[in-house]
Amino acid sequence: MNPFKKLFYLFIWYIFVVCKLFVLIWHNFLSGKSKVSRYFKIKAENFLFFSPRVYKVSYIKKEVKSSYEVVRLFTKDMVKIHAEFLEPQEGKPVVIFFHGQSENITKWQETFLFLKRQGLGALFLSYRGHYKSAGRPSEEGLYTDAETAVEYLFSKGYKAENIILWGRSLGSAVAIETALKYNVKAVILESPISNIKDAAFSVFSRYIKIFKFLILRNFIKWLILNTEYLQNFSNDEKIGRVTCPILIMHAKNDEKISFEQSEKLSRNNPSAKLVLVEKGSHDKADWCYPTVKDFIEGLN
Repeated sequence: MNPFKKLFYLFIWYIFVVCKLFVLIWHNFLSGKSKVSRYFKIKAENFLFFSPRVYKVSYIKKEVKSSYEVVRLFTKDMVKIHAEFLEPQEGKPVVIFFHGQSENITKWQETFLFLKRQGLGALFLSYRGHYKSAGRPSEEGLYTDAETAVEYLFSKGYKAENIILWGRSLGSAVAIETALKYNVKAVILESPISNIKDAAFSVFSRYIKIFKFLILRNFIKWLILNTEYLQNFSNDEKIGRVTCPILIMHAKNDEKISFEQSEKLSRNNPSAKLVLVEKGSHDKADWCYPTVKDFIEGLN
């Protein structure tokens, strides 16, 4: 990449991070339980928590495009969402894949192909406000989108006990919430978050290192951890109530979401299987495929 272009993108990213910091400070001053206060807090949180990749998409490989069926679904609040469905081989389960923050499903084509090669079905869901889906994202909205995806599989004759939920990063919260509503076969959590406060501090810690905000580290930590959010993505509080088999995977060198968050989730549900690896990128999933394969094959 041209060095001037790289510098320009870095500057834009810097401005974006600074804007998020200012919105976080403003959000902290919003108090009260009035409808107006809640409205603006939700708006601020949606800006802080979501960065939908609507236009920045990856080239879709022929092997992927020729395999899936495009599915258009309407949620119960009448939002039109996009999904891509791959039929499983006979007797194999279907995996619903929930991607992370600032991502879209085109980024995870290798995961789609991995599932295909195992003979598994796949339903890759594009959240509202993300790639090819209408609406604007929110915590409750993402959970509604996931319910819609499960109900779609029910309409095709699949039962809950033949559905596996795979959530990565922020998508782990969608997987756990959905597992509390349906008696699914299993849950897979890839590089999951424990809750929004831990996730936000982990992400901002990376920004602090990149942009040399070291002098602000303690202030930002205090601000993030002492802010009251309306949307909490509280996996650590919910995971103990999930009764199906759970696989938790994390790389110790993950710079975006700290592996300690997976350890916290594992402590809160001792029956979950925790797998930590020394090296593995947060933005790639090849390091976890062998573990997923063994886990699914070991399910009853």
